Amino acid sequence: MRRLVKDNRFKMQSILLIIVLICSCIQAFAHSEASNSAIQNSKEKADRNAQSSVWRVGILEAPPFSYKDSNGEWVGICVILWQLVAKDIGINFKFEEHELYELLSGVNRGNLDAVVGPLTINAEREKLFDFTHAYFDSGLGVVVKKKSDTTIFPTLRHIMRGKTLRTIGVILFSLALITLLIAFCERRYSKDKPDKANEARGSLWSSLWWSLVILIGKNARHPASIGGRILALSWMVVSLIIFASLTALITSALTVTELQMNINNPNDLVRVRLATVKSSSSEGFLNRQHINFESTENINDAFFLLAKGEIDAIVYDKPLLRYLIKKNYANKFEVLGFTFEPQRYGFAIKEGKLELETINRSLLKQTQASNWDDLIYRYLGK
Repeated sequence: MRRLVKDNRFKMQSILLIIVLICSCIQAFAHSEASNSAIQNSKEKADRNAQSSVWRVGILEAPPFSYKDSNGEWVGICVILWQLVAKDIGINFKFEEHELYELLSGVNRGNLDAVVGPLTINAEREKLFDFTHAYFDSGLGVVVKKKSDTTIFPTLRHIMRGKTLRTIGVILFSLALITLLIAFCERRYSKDKPDKANEARGSLWSSLWWSLVILIGKNARHPASIGGRILALSWMVVSLIIFASLTALITSALTVTELQMNINNPNDLVRVRLATVKSSSSEGFLNRQHINFESTENINDAFFLLAKGEIDAIVYDKPLLRYLIKKNYANKFEVLGFTFEPQRYGFAIKEGKLELETINRSLLKQTQASNWDDLIYRYLGK
């Protein structure tokens, strides 16, 4: 009996041991699964944080401050400076190219974390987003067509194009038509009245000579026929209109040819046709001065209008104008000597960014280093 009790006790202990071992295995397996799940969640969270920590930095073509090289990589004064700052404080970023007004609205709405470029610091923009410390002092300048010579040929070249050519075409057509009609009427008159044929202008040369003489305002023997005299009266009225049109065209050509000498300071801008870039600081200046102008999407569009003669001058940031003309338009345009509306460039930062103070400290460090002056000299030569 005692032996039987002992055997039962041993069996119970064995069963309990097996149950404990099974529970331990189940617990260990559950803990392993939980650990793997936690590790996976940590990795996913880290990936999300890494993605959200990549700054979206807006940029635009504004050489020599920001532009793409032959390999499609962003280079320029602003780009190099921002790369140095980002590396110094550990910011990961990617560039996104937009037009100027899209950059400003993007950083204002929070779609962009920063904007890199020659952005003028002013009170209106400061209400929409934050600015870093200024890194470059600048001002506005004016570009006009280059004055190639002082002879009459520039004026003649201006006359012989566009609306002027169409006006001259209409004048020549009218002259040929009146000559033919008068010659026709005078020949009919000569046939009907042979005794007075010597009074008529029956030949084309005689009719053309009379038409030209009347056109320049001189008096001459008028046609003898009734039809010819009616045409003569009409031609006299038309001649006055033609003469007035030619006078206006020549005066306009002379004014445009001498335009460059007439823009000596910002006060002269009100008298000429201007263009500038949309949402730029130069647009703000022209609006404040109540000066009429045409807005373009970018500076290259403004140069296109100037080349076509649709505007007389461009108002924009002077360093950018100098660089573009030196690089692309040296034989066509030039920057006038005066500078006005002093301005300072800075980077735009989305409002509320905690990194702003760190960026400013790094920015001061980079712009006070000796290689900053070398960078400015490399791009601007000063």
